[in-house]
Amino acid sequence: MVRRVSLAVSVLGLVAACDPPPPSGPFPPARFEVIVAADAPMGVAHAAEDLVTQLGRMGRDVTLVAADASTPHGCQEGLGRVVLLGDGLGAPSAEVLATDQTFGIHETRCAAGTLVELSGGGLLGRQYAAYELLHALGVRFFHPEETYAPEAPAWPETPIARVHTPSFRWRSVSLHLTHPLELGDAFLTGTADAAEATRYIDWTIANGASRGQAGVGAGPLARYGLERGFPRETGINLHEVQQGGRPVIDPDDPRPVEEQIAEAVDAAMGSDPADYPAFFGFLFNPSEFTELPDEQIVHELTVLTDYVTTHYPGTRVSTINHGTHGPPTEHYHVRYYDLPQFAPHALGVSVHTLMFYDLERPAPVYGNDDFHFLEAFIQQEA
Repeated sequence: MVRRVSLAVSVLGLVAACDPPPPSGPFPPARFEVIVAADAPMGVAHAAEDLVTQLGRMGRDVTLVAADASTPHGCQEGLGRVVLLGDGLGAPSAEVLATDQTFGIHETRCAAGTLVELSGGGLLGRQYAAYELLHALGVRFFHPEETYAPEAPAWPETPIARVHTPSFRWRSVSLHLTHPLELGDAFLTGTADAAEATRYIDWTIANGASRGQAGVGAGPLARYGLERGFPRETGINLHEVQQGGRPVIDPDDPRPVEEQIAEAVDAAMGSDPADYPAFFGFLFNPSEFTELPDEQIVHELTVLTDYVTTHYPGTRVSTINHGTHGPPTEHYHVRYYDLPQFAPHALGVSVHTLMFYDLERPAPVYGNDDFHFLEAFIQQEA
């Protein structure tokens, strides 16, 4: 019996010796360093600056450190360190490299100190890690002009250990810039408050968007969204004249529509293969309330889809299923905006529910009672 008690005491002593020492001061620490590589991409550097700002709003004394590979960034007693890995400051794990949007947060604690290592599989993932840490601490990005931060960070009781890949690859908020939006002038011309427009882009990324505005106007901020990680997008409209639309198909042009479409696609894609847009979108309706013969439209949908996928195989092509009600078409016997289902499978389709209505509740707009038919279209095509 004595031997058994003695053995148990020895095992307990061994376990205790492996435990980290108890904190010797308040936790989380009052003083923080945010460490980022001096040559980090603009988006990562901006996320580091946001960490500094929000930790400061939560009562922390924060220093931004532009570091290189020789800069110490281990766990230090009484200090909070947040390190954005990459560009020589360590490397993400194989698990984090699963996709360019995967991110990881790994926390190590020492005596009243903490080391938080943020990593991502790509430019967007590296930024998501920073904003997800802020979300975990209680920060909320409500609006481009309104961010909430608690008086003190709501630090979890146990060290943070998380690797996450978003469930949907493409997530966005879109601005319909043909409508008179407050931000419209800034994005279209760059002559209004450019800082307000860049804050809008920042806000979408802080909330996990992976697609969005490419930039502001045509000046030095024209590629701001691209530099933060959004893919480049382009597009045309085949027939629409509504809201200032300029159709690329001219019925008075003696050339066949195949030539007109090919010319318009090439012009929109540009001449630099290294900078071809990742997404190509187009419209096929003359307006929200007028239609063209269904056989003509299915032919044009097919021509455009095949041309893009053949000549620009790295670009995804898509169109819109608009929510306007309409009777079945003459030959295909479906609603006009459901015609993309007869195009090649490479054509993606986004449903447009209009205004603030969703797929399930009543939606008494544009001749509809609800948008159940759009939900059915999504399920059918999936």
